[in-house]
Amino acid sequence: MKQFILISIMLFSSAAHTQPGVPRTYPDVKGDVKEGSVNFIRTKKEITIKSSSDRALIDFFSFSVFGTESVRINQPSKNSVMILRLPVELSNNVNPNMLYLRGELSSNGKIIIIAPEGVSIKSGAKIDAPSVLITTADMKESDWQIDDFRFEDVLDYWGEIENEGVITTRGYGSITIAGDRISNEGSVLAGGNNISLVTASAFTYSVSNNAIRPDSIRTVAKKQSLLNKVTKATVINNSSGAKIIAQTINVDVNIDNNDRQTPVLLEGSIDGSLQVTAKARGWLWLDGNVASREGSINIYSTDDVWFGENTKLSARTINAKADDELRCRVNEISTKAPLLDASDDRGNAGTIRLEAKRMTLSGRLTAVGKVNGGEITVISSTEPTKSYLKTDVAGHTGKAGVVSFKGP
Repeated sequence: MKQFILISIMLFSSAAHTQPGVPRTYPDVKGDVKEGSVNFIRTKKEITIKSSSDRALIDFFSFSVFGTESVRINQPSKNSVMILRLPVELSNNVNPNMLYLRGELSSNGKIIIIAPEGVSIKSGAKIDAPSVLITTADMKESDWQIDDFRFEDVLDYWGEIENEGVITTRGYGSITIAGDRISNEGSVLAGGNNISLVTASAFTYSVSNNAIRPDSIRTVAKKQSLLNKVTKATVINNSSGAKIIAQTINVDVNIDNNDRQTPVLLEGSIDGSLQVTAKARGWLWLDGNVASREGSINIYSTDDVWFGENTKLSARTINAKADDELRCRVNEISTKAPLLDASDDRGNAGTIRLEAKRMTLSGRLTAVGKVNGGEITVISSTEPTKSYLKTDVAGHTGKAGVVSFKGP
């Protein structure tokens, strides 16, 4: 049985949803229960959404939670699924139907947040659940009871997801963020499992595996933006103050970019094995600091890979492959240069492997070990490598490593 729930009696017309002189006493959350058996309990500054169904779907036409407010979702089990959807057709003429979170959203079961017009998670906000999917694509409503949810783009402009707060999972849960553009200035924490940052216009999400099926992803091709949180050219931005912790971090860029430039700015603290993949037309441009000391960094593009002058990659194993060109780019007037570092100050150094049809390399590649040095391999298949690199594979107490350039 479907039921309409009016949780807030106040009328709001802006993102902040606050009228001058009108005190706000509880979250501005209004929605229509489309599927499942759901009850709402409202107390001062808190709303509890209680579901007695293993699957539930709610369409919201307002979802705004302030810093001292909270929304708590109570589901039958950790494997139950609550779908929080903000449909485009419920937008008004003034504001997009976006999810604004400055307080806390927590659940004892899985949550899926669908907001095609964008998600804004502000500093101080927190999302906590066994598994989390946040996306700007919309799902087919008929899929709500099956395992594979099919998501498709419904807008002709960018839907952006910005996180300045904390997104965390319990135990071995996964976090998936799938949008046209993603900006992270906060923390995304899934210590025991996976984090995926994906740009895609359509995909299939496996509810049981808490993951996007890789063969289902279609590319993004759009022009306009609503949030403008990240620069025009940037599709994924993990800023210097951000933190990402997981066993595996997947950054999957699928975009048809007329400018051919697809910057991924990865900075801050990244702890775990990192996999960055760019498909379709567009350079993969990385320009930031990534440290995955105990893990690996693997980078692949079906077009070009460019490392900007601010790039610093540190990991046990670093692999970068481009189907066309790989370039470590240095500004002629700058003293900065890319650094790829597989050094180990406790034992044997790791390995660095670069592979492309052609390469122009500047900066430094280091694989220095406290005991033995590591291995650096550069492979260019069609043209000789243009190298202005400095390399170091010293072994302090043991043997030096090996540096090899292979190509025509």
